[in-house]
Amino acid sequence: MTEVGIALPFSAIEWRELRRAGSPWQRIARGLWFKQTIEAEVWKIRDFVHQKRIEHVVRISGKGSILDGLTAAAIWGLPVQFNPVIELLTGIKTSRRTSIYSGYGRHDVKVVRSSRTLPEHAITFVKGFRILNLEYLCVELLARFPPRISIPLVDAAAKRIVKPSLSDRAGSERSLTELKERLFAILAERKDRRGCRRAARAIDFISVWADSPGESLLRLAVHQAGLPKPCEQMDVIAGGSLYFVDLGFPEHGVVFEFDGRIKYTGADAADVVYREKLREDAIREQYPKFIRFTWSDLQIGTIEEKLARLKYTSFIPDRVSSS
Repeated sequence: MTEVGIALPFSAIEWRELRRAGSPWQRIARGLWFKQTIEAEVWKIRDFVHQKRIEHVVRISGKGSILDGLTAAAIWGLPVQFNPVIELLTGIKTSRRTSIYSGYGRHDVKVVRSSRTLPEHAITFVKGFRILNLEYLCVELLARFPPRISIPLVDAAAKRIVKPSLSDRAGSERSLTELKERLFAILAERKDRRGCRRAARAIDFISVWADSPGESLLRLAVHQAGLPKPCEQMDVIAGGSLYFVDLGFPEHGVVFEFDGRIKYTGADAADVVYREKLREDAIREQYPKFIRFTWSDLQIGTIEEKLARLKYTSFIPDRVSSS
């Protein structure tokens, strides 16, 4: 993480002296202050401040505290949207409570401590934190959060564990099956039975072929819309070149592509756009129903309407109902 500033603990007396001196330090938690030292994007400052808050909370919460939930996912580097909650496992029944820290940038940060306990082999160390290992974290995310939140995160974790290769699809799928078996075993041993049915359904849906959270959300929306099961990263040979498309429906002549780029920038932008146009034109020769999706399409309500229209305009009805 880029060091965009400094975060230090000060006593109340020290802070009063700094304030009298007109110091630029800002309070980001009880007993913790932050000073920006370089110019940086807002999101970099926000993430740096949040990481320092996590370190501070763990330091004052006790030696055995374990990072949990979306906090653990963020530390693992999974694609978590900013979530102003710090989740900890303490293993102490009397410690279940929520604290609120004054937020930096008009955000309040909640600290949630849980008394849930996990076996020691479920714990590892990442960036100096005690944290759930990836497989246990996958089960917790699937059990505790709705699919729109959990599936993109668990897809990313599964991809990291399996390390899939398009040149060895069969081997990658075998590794994914083995991973799912381990996740089911962890789920069976989970003491907290809340969310276990949801997690069991979701484990079967995990994929290692999504290259972005948007692709995971698109695949989830396709499933929920009752469309046929797509072929992920489907290979298409067109114009003498080999291409891979995000979701393919070969029996229907349909291809779905997720484009997460808001805009093309930089010196090579025109060349990138040109090559992408050539790729799309080549694929359209075989799959004329080439349909792009963007982040705005994935909004709740919008995606359901778009897929409902496509279900009756781009898919062969008898093959949809029999899929």
